[in-house]
Amino acid sequence: MDETRGPDNSNAEFDFSVLSERLMNDEDMVKEVISVFLEDTPKEIVSLRDALSLKDAEKVRNVAHSVKGAAGSIGASSLQELARQLECAGKGGDIGLADSIFSQFEKEFDRLRTILEKKINE
Repeated sequence: MDETRGPDNSNAEFDFSVLSERLMNDEDMVKEVISVFLEDTPKEIVSLRDALSLKDAEKVRNVAHSVKGAAGSIGASSLQELARQLECAGKGGDIGLADSIFSQFEKEFDRLRTILEKKINE
C-alpha cells in the first residue's frame, strides 16, 4: 500500500491505492482527478475562511461537508477527518472550535498538496 504520513508520523495519511483502485488503475485519470481536487479545494478553503470570519456556522458545515467528500474520494483520510470535525463544529454552531480546527486543516491541505503535486508530475 502506498501511504504517506505527516511530518510527525501521526495519523496524517494519504493512500494513493484508494484513488487508483476506484479509477481501475488508470494513471491518467488518477492525475486528472488529483488536478481537479487541487484546483477546487483551495477555493473551498477560501469559502471556509470567509464563513469563519463571518461566523456563518451553516456555511462552515456545508463547505466542510463538500471537502470531506472530496478528500474521502481520493483517499486523503486525515484531511477528510479534519473536514468532518469542521462540519461537526459548524453543525453545532461552535465557530471558535471550527476556527481552531481550520488552522490544522490548512496545514494538512498544504502537506497534502505537496504530495499530490509530486504525484501528478511523476
